[in-house]
Amino acid sequence: MSTLTEAQRRTLPASAFALPDKRAYPIHDEEHARYALQELSNASMRDQATIRNAIRRRYPQLIDARKATAPKITRRTAAGQFAPAKKK
Repeated sequence: MSTLTEAQRRTLPASAFALPDKRAYPIHDEEHARYALQELSNASMRDQATIRNAIRRRYPQLIDARKATAPKITRRTAAGQFAPAKKK
């Protein structure tokens, strides 16, 4: 992945970030969008949905490709955590 310097990051418009209010997860090119998808586990559940939606709008082919491999989360555990759906 190409390195984004702090000076380059400052020059990016807010629309180049998946979380523009925090200026987090730059998605100005497909390579950075792929990296943002890889780093989803570091974001809150709410931010994860926002990041996915931003990437889906800008690079729909990335999200569609992940649908086949992404686990379905349909239930909560006793501790209130989300868990993958049980296999039938």
